[in-house]
Amino acid sequence: MAADKHFHPPGPLPEGLRDREPDDMPAARWIILIVVGMVVAGAIVATVFSKRVQEAPAPIEQMR
Repeated sequence: MAADKHFHPPGPLPEGLRDREPDDMPAARWIILIVVGMVVAGAIVATVFSKRVQEAPAPIEQMR
């Protein structure tokens, strides 16, 4: 069966669902900024955590 016969023809969209801005670039930029921000925050947390692990006191077993 041909694809055009298999699917229903597109109907009119209600006014609330129409795409008024066909360009999604602003949303894509925000997503990229959020991902970069999360990577930077993760790097900061990893750096702080690794410094605290290096500066941590030795376990009791090693002190004996």
